[in-house]
Amino acid sequence: MPSKTFKLPEGVGYNVIYEHQVHLNSDAVPLKLVEWCGQYCKGRWGWYFKTIIEDRLGNMSLSHNVAVMTFEFDKDAFWFSLTHGEKE
Repeated sequence: MPSKTFKLPEGVGYNVIYEHQVHLNSDAVPLKLVEWCGQYCKGRWGWYFKTIIEDRLGNMSLSHNVAVMTFEFDKDAFWFSLTHGEKE
C-alpha cells in the first residue's frame, strides 16, 4: 500500500538524469516504483521520458514515450532492474 506521506529526497525526481539507466516498459512511473527507490536506493536517482520514433510504411512514423529510471550508483540500477526493469 503506497504511503500517503512519502516525500522525494533531495536530488531525486523528474528530469534528474544519472549515468546508470533502466528502461521501463511503460510511459509512466508509478508511485510504487518511486517509493521503492526512496526505501532501497543508496544513492540519488531520477526519471525522464524518452520519445521513440518508429518509421512505418515509408514516410509515416509513430512516436511514443518510454519512462527511463536513472541511478547515481550502478548497484541501485542493478537491483532495480532485477525487480522492475523492462521484461523482454
